[in-house]
Amino acid sequence: MSTQPMLLDAPLAPAIEPEMRFVKRGKWSRLHIVNQRLAQGLHPLGHAKLAGINETCGTCSHVRIRQRSGRYIKCNQVPMTGGPASDVRLKWPACTHWCPGASR
Repeated sequence: MSTQPMLLDAPLAPAIEPEMRFVKRGKWSRLHIVNQRLAQGLHPLGHAKLAGINETCGTCSHVRIRQRSGRYIKCNQVPMTGGPASDVRLKWPACTHWCPGASR
């Protein structure tokens, strides 16, 4: 027999410490980003400041409803990402791009 170490005899990789693991992206992280932007006076999509008027995205003419495999509410003022990063909530406060439109 050979005294050289075999491939299967190699030590295992060290375990990853919990604080070094990747942050799982999901609903919490999106909600965290939205709350941070609102606290800074920015619209949750991050493209403009809040208008400071008593209106919401639901009354803006820039909001469009995209019907694909589901119902997705988007804003024409931001690039479409094809994912949740460009989704709009109708209850969000209006930004400085707000224009009067039909209430949804």
